[in-house]
Amino acid sequence: GPPIRWAKAVALVMMDEAIDRGQPFIGIHFSSINEVDVARFEGKPSELPRLLQWLSRFYGNGTHFPTAFTAIEEGLQDIPKADAVFISDMAFPINSIKPQTDHFNELLERLDAQCFAVYVGNPLVGEACAESFKAFCSSAWTVDTNASDGREAITGLFTEMERS
Repeated sequence: GPPIRWAKAVALVMMDEAIDRGQPFIGIHFSSINEVDVARFEGKPSELPRLLQWLSRFYGNGTHFPTAFTAIEEGLQDIPKADAVFISDMAFPINSIKPQTDHFNELLERLDAQCFAVYVGNPLVGEACAESFKAFCSSAWTVDTNASDGREAITGLFTEMERS
């Protein structure tokens, strides 16, 4: 549905930004505790077809943030001052995993890294979901997945991000 398409569009734009900066891009598809796929891209235009292939995957079984936290911890060890960006429909009660979010925040501090989030889901609850991301993210934004003009919505998202 639309949230999945939006998540993939944001990931594609993030890869484009990595290419512009000459930085690696690590993508982490995650769902349940046993469903996680980590892919590292070196931030080169020649890797876009591989990214598109990777983005074609969809688990569709929920959102288990501790799984992603572990994958990020493993993926960021050799990348100083990296950023992590969660793109999610927030189908997970973050307030129920405070020890894991505390550990993840300590990891980010130790690595001098930052974490951000983009909520792609029901726009009626978007602000509340974006706010709950702040348990482990510096900033969080929402995308109105029902927007009729996708280009305008994505431009608005990245304009918001630049202001933060």
